[in-house]
Amino acid sequence: MQSHPLYEFLGRFSLAATLLASVLALAAIVLSQPASAGAAALCAGTFGIPGILFLLEARHGRTREAALLHIEGLVREKGLADAGGLAAELGISRENAEKILQRAIREGYLAGSPESRRLLPADR
Repeated sequence: MQSHPLYEFLGRFSLAATLLASVLALAAIVLSQPASAGAAALCAGTFGIPGILFLLEARHGRTREAALLHIEGLVREKGLADAGGLAAELGISRENAEKILQRAIREGYLAGSPESRRLLPADR
């Protein structure tokens, strides 16, 4: 399941609310209403931090998806059939290659199991 479009939407919405609250805070300062300016600034901070965190999570999801698509491409093009082959191709430890393959299988990018020595790109 790809949740990063939802996180990206929430992040953009939160940052838009932050921008609006910042404009309202600035207008309250210009109109000499310190209580309103403080409330608007508090709203800007309240929406700004989650907005940034949501956008970072969306970016993390896109990066993970790109990495798993790369692993799927390696299995498809080079015929890698196990964690040892992937570890040699990427120059990483066998344990890390097994974790990557398990995640790719769990998220539907590959079919099979790392132990079976028979990995196939999943039909998605």
